[in-house]
Amino acid sequence: YGGSGGASAGAVIASKGNPLLTWETMTSKNFAIDAGFMDNKLTVTLDVFENVTDGLVAQDTQKISTTAIDASAPFTNLGSMKSSGFDFSLNYGDSTSNGLTYSINANLTKAKNEVTELISDFYSGGSQRIGSMTRTSVGEPVSYFYGRNVLGIFQTEAEVAAHATQDGAGVGRFKYEDVNGDGVINDNDRTKIGDPHPDFTFGVNMNFQYKSWDMSLFFNGSIGNDIFDYTALYYETPYFFNGNRSTRVLDSWSPSNTDAILPALSESITNNEFTLANSFFVRDGSYVRLRTLQIGYTLPDTIASKIGASSARIYYNGSNLLTLTDFPGLDPEVPRGGALDIGVYSQQYPTNALSSIGININF
Repeated sequence: YGGSGGASAGAVIASKGNPLLTWETMTSKNFAIDAGFMDNKLTVTLDVFENVTDGLVAQDTQKISTTAIDASAPFTNLGSMKSSGFDFSLNYGDSTSNGLTYSINANLTKAKNEVTELISDFYSGGSQRIGSMTRTSVGEPVSYFYGRNVLGIFQTEAEVAAHATQDGAGVGRFKYEDVNGDGVINDNDRTKIGDPHPDFTFGVNMNFQYKSWDMSLFFNGSIGNDIFDYTALYYETPYFFNGNRSTRVLDSWSPSNTDAILPALSESITNNEFTLANSFFVRDGSYVRLRTLQIGYTLPDTIASKIGASSARIYYNGSNLLTLTDFPGLDPEVPRGGALDIGVYSQQYPTNALSSIGININF
């Protein structure tokens, strides 16, 4: 655009190409057991796996610097990764003497991934207002959170004096870990501060039918994963001082609230608390969600026949009705971003809860 705001004819390189890019390749090993008990009312499946992926495809942020042409980084084959774990499922179904038919299906997955080879020492995720929040390196999972580790909040001047030299240190401010033990807090003290990959993911599906009534429920969730809540920069910090705030800022440090979760209130950012990635933004992302619920009632044939139908069923259907989580942000279910930015919560709209009532009529 020209200075007046009018469009100018021209062309721009939107992304850098790479003619050497190849497909990812995966080698899989599996050992599975299927078993049935009680005349197959109870079935169990266990699948143990190990997948080795070579030629991982992601954007190579090392190839184009911020001073280069205005183009996104090229996709390239960065290295190799190993993923191992198991899938476990259990299914049980039966009927009772009073006419109740039911089934319960549950599954549990544990998967651990580790980068085994890279063409560079490390790769960082996309950079935003607090810099890069993730890093990928050999021996660690893809896209782990990387930054300064917050040990707590300085409570006294004596505590400040006894700690490593830290710009902006003071009572009521964050205290960072001196990772390399050199007595000075700087970028060399950045370390792994979280893992976006869950220890377990699970789902439970239940179905019930009793006479004319039927009901189905499906729960799913994850356990043990972290979320880097980048959105907290906007509503828990003074980054935009005149903006709205979360009620979490009411739990800021003061002489009468020394076990607070946030540092002392201020009109400006000090101590690099909200200008660089640190563990303050890393929160527990575990959750259980009622994904779907449906309750139905099949009308008696005598009523259906009055409207000329062979059968009729009314029902209620709901989705995302209940979420149990300790995550203080908008939604613990973080959509996956780029390959090197997994688990970063940024600009995602929360999941909607939906309800509907309907009727199925067969003529």
